[in-house]
Amino acid sequence: KGEGELSMSPRRKASVTNRGFLEAIRETPDDVAPRLVYADWLDDHDDPERGEFIRLQCELARLAGKGWQAKLESRELELLWANRAAWLGPLDKELQYNYYTFPRGFLEDLTVRPRAMVQLAEEFDARVPAGRVTLYGAFGDPAMKALTACPHMGWVAGLRYEHPSL
Repeated sequence: KGEGELSMSPRRKASVTNRGFLEAIRETPDDVAPRLVYADWLDDHDDPERGEFIRLQCELARLAGKGWQAKLESRELELLWANRAAWLGPLDKELQYNYYTFPRGFLEDLTVRPRAMVQLAEEFDARVPAGRVTLYGAFGDPAMKALTACPHMGWVAGLRYEHPSL
């Protein structure tokens, strides 16, 4: 290493690279090209199943309504259930009983409690390029203030609140 160069662990390098891909996807969420480039990168960096999953879901989105999907959907579910915990990390426990979708390889639509959204904001920001969130459950001023002050909300593309029935 040259003088002044910082050493980064492989895990840290991957984290920095993942962040770059997520930002590229955030900038153009409807364009599949950044997703496919990321999928290729994953193939070369020890996560070929995630790469396959992203490509598979992009293809499913392209073929929507054309009747060729049964085999692809079967493989999609197989990959998701085998790798969900690793791909979602700490989000897996929170999302296991909540609604969420995983189109084109990433979480996009999800339902979550406001407190969990704040507590896990950094994880969501590191794993979700552009998400539409539905908050559910009662929460008051402190939770709303925490949510609006949270610095890790760049991934939120839409926000909705479902108030419990009274």
